[in-house]
Amino acid sequence: MTKLDDLIVENVKERLFTPERLVTILESLFERQRAKNRAAADRRAALAGELASTNEKLNRLYRAIEDGIVDLDAQLKERVDALKTRRDLAQASLDRIAAQANTRATITPDRLAAFSQLMREKIDTGDETGEH
Repeated sequence: MTKLDDLIVENVKERLFTPERLVTILESLFERQRAKNRAAADRRAALAGELASTNEKLNRLYRAIEDGIVDLDAQLKERVDALKTRRDLAQASLDRIAAQANTRATITPDRLAAFSQLMREKIDTGDETGEH
């Protein structure tokens, strides 16, 4: 029975946890990761454009006030405050996207090989705890 168990375990390791097989299994993850990266890049570009536009609007208002073209009344103050809020939200969103990009785990061939090796070792040792 032990010999049969060993044969089955070896067969599972050889067929399931090869890097080639794992790449096949995880191709959808790779594509999903690429789609998320594209969506994040598109969102980042849109936010950067919004941030630049809002900063330009604020700068024009500040110049108009400084040059005496317009007076800073309550309505203009509300407009400036709304633009500042819009700018701050765009910047916070950009910061969040950057932080997520830095923490997102990327599937690489090296990580895939390490995962394959780890799974083989866990099968050999019978470790089910996830500790290594």
